[in-house]
Amino acid sequence: MVSGVQFTQKEPALPPLQAGTTALFLLHRSGNKYLIVGKYFGAFAIADGRLRPLVAREDCAPEYRNETLSTAVDTLTTGLRALGSR
Repeated sequence: MVSGVQFTQKEPALPPLQAGTTALFLLHRSGNKYLIVGKYFGAFAIADGRLRPLVAREDCAPEYRNETLSTAVDTLTTGLRALGSR
């Protein structure tokens, strides 16, 4: 369920999410669709308030790996604001 809408989507590069998983997905708009940033690198599970990339590759988002959710969101928000002011 996402915002009251139930859906199923399978991505070959990502493990299936278990029911009750809390996750953060960084999305970009492509036409009238939203896609995960960097193909699959913008998908994170949240456990104990920390981010864990859903992609198994060790080089995936090392700057956010095991970062607290609040710190990661602050860093991302600051970076996006900087991009928007260019």
